[in-house]
Amino acid sequence: MENKTNKVIELANSKEYFVLRQIVYKNDTYYVTSEIFDEGEKFDEDLTVLKETVEDGKTYVNIVNDPDIIKTIMEHI
Repeated sequence: MENKTNKVIELANSKEYFVLRQIVYKNDTYYVTSEIFDEGEKFDEDLTVLKETVEDGKTYVNIVNDPDIIKTIMEHI
């Protein structure tokens, strides 16, 4: 598993997120991130939790919306 801390992840919707922390929880990889605005000039003050999923050799990253997972991840950083 590649450490993506301090790197940028771009989602399929072209939004970019700067990875502040990377956490493995229950064998899943999560990223605590801040969305990047204005071509990297500004960061969102609110943090976003992303989850990495690997299916058929392809890696997908999606926003986590489950408040219980978000709370647990944020407690572990």
